[in-house]
Amino acid sequence: MREAEAVLAAYLASREASTILRGTRIRSQLHSYKRQYWGETRGERRRIRIWFYHEDTPVVKKGRWLKYSVSVAGGGDHYFHVTYDVGRRRFANLRVNAPE
Repeated sequence: MREAEAVLAAYLASREASTILRGTRIRSQLHSYKRQYWGETRGERRRIRIWFYHEDTPVVKKGRWLKYSVSVAGGGDHYFHVTYDVGRRRFANLRVNAPE
């Protein structure tokens, strides 16, 4: 987790992420997002899925993100997720939720 967090901002500023994040507030307000981390192993590959919830959302305000695995449909840039491949030290599968 720490390794992923240490390089997250640089990844979000990358050309690869910029087309996905265009028009969102994610980069400028990254500090305002709470996170859930889920580890998974497929064969020898270890990955960390990171789900982000903006502090202005009901998920955060009501503390749901602290108690449950939260899946949200819609909500636009209030919610996004990305996968970090531990072995390759790279991010993939960056997705921002569909608009509200």
